[in-house]
Amino acid sequence: MDLNFNLLSCIISLVQDKPDPIEPIIVTSVSDDRGEETTYRGESVSRLIEEGKTLEEVICLLWTGKIPDKTTSEIVRRILILTADHGPLVAGAYATILATSAGLEMLQAVAAGVQMIGPRFGGASGAAAKQFKFSVENYETVDQFVIRLKTEGIDYIPGIGHKVFSKSKPDKRVKDLINFVKKDAKKTLHLDFALKLEEELLKKNEKLILNIDGTIGAVLLDLDFPLESIDGFFILARTIGLVAHYIDQKQRGLGLIRLPEELVLYKSS
Repeated sequence: MDLNFNLLSCIISLVQDKPDPIEPIIVTSVSDDRGEETTYRGESVSRLIEEGKTLEEVICLLWTGKIPDKTTSEIVRRILILTADHGPLVAGAYATILATSAGLEMLQAVAAGVQMIGPRFGGASGAAAKQFKFSVENYETVDQFVIRLKTEGIDYIPGIGHKVFSKSKPDKRVKDLINFVKKDAKKTLHLDFALKLEEELLKKNEKLILNIDGTIGAVLLDLDFPLESIDGFFILARTIGLVAHYIDQKQRGLGLIRLPEELVLYKSS
């Protein structure tokens, strides 16, 4: 009897002293590699390959949790191709080229270019989408939109304007993307607002065009991509071009780039 009582006491003690369950550090629904093969959002990698899913479809699956329809997939394909590169003069490409000339390897050189992506270079899609989304959801007019941004202390309109392109010198990338979307997309509420905004702003200055960042932001909203995903499209696409610039410079074996004296203005203060 005493033995059974002592055993029961030990069991009760062990149960009472059991440590609290460990709280997970990460909660994720993106992928799972615990089984025989990795799954993306519950879809096995081998099945995605066997069913002939495209890279665009896999991007959408990972970023949104859904396989896109053919129109969405085609628009994503076009966005990635249109923004993969835009010459060596822009901030990202120049940074990668400069870093490569300094002897850095691919990881560091490409990262230098990616770090340039921001409000003035390639990173305006998300900011523009945020503003367009608010306007559409709150039924703002173009005038109300402009006044609100001024009230909020925003001194530029994300997704509007370009250093090179203008009304008289349009960006063919923008024109082609808009034409395709207008022809095939089911809804274009955000793109329509962005185009109305451009129409009004061009009355003041022919440089205030809807640029590729603003167009992409509006189009992706109309395709129901979350705001958090939108800047990812430019980052992903432009990385392709930055890798190309790294390869090109390495193969050319050019030395360290130094700015010519005439490009620097020295001032006393």
